[in-house]
Amino acid sequence: MPATDEYWRSLPRMHKVFAVSALVLLAATLLMMIRDEDRSWKYYQAKAEDLRYEKIEKQLAEIQTPEFEQKVADLTAQKETAAEDLAKQSSEIADMERELRDLQGRVQILLRDSKAANAERDKARADYDIKVRDEAAPRILEQYKEIFDVRQQAAEEKLIEHQQAVAAYSELESQLKVRRAKVDDAEGELAKLESDVQALVEQKRELRPDND
Repeated sequence: MPATDEYWRSLPRMHKVFAVSALVLLAATLLMMIRDEDRSWKYYQAKAEDLRYEKIEKQLAEIQTPEFEQKVADLTAQKETAAEDLAKQSSEIADMERELRDLQGRVQILLRDSKAANAERDKARADYDIKVRDEAAPRILEQYKEIFDVRQQAAEEKLIEHQQAVAAYSELESQLKVRRAKVDDAEGELAKLESDVQALVEQKRELRPDND
């Protein structure tokens, strides 16, 4: 088939069809957007958001009263006073914290030693039981029994040392908690108050971002 310069379809007609199609597509898109924005449930959604916003504003108004501001001020002052008292005892508290760390290390070491002593005691007991089973001579039995008794006493002593170290650690830890309790309690209550207000503020911001 010989090549020619002619088009299979008329270009002017194709341009007109394309222009009309583009206009139809634009009109359909605009119509879809208008119908989407005009959905009936959107009215109720906006109404519900308005009611929720008003409820949050009411809750904030109930919280942010002069009494609330006074409570925040009192807690802040209480926290600062407790922190100042704690700072005055900083040297003593630092010594207690250092002693607590030392005791923690000692507890771990004594626990390890106690386990090792228990293992030696159990081995001595097993050796003695084997000799009893084998009906060894009374002199041999007495030797193995003495070894077991020594290991048993050593295990008991290590256990007592470990228990005493644990008790000392717990006591010192309790003393430190008491020293810090006033600051921690004030900080906790203050953080809760501020968190409650912030949560409501965030909800307001989500509903009405433009009102910031």
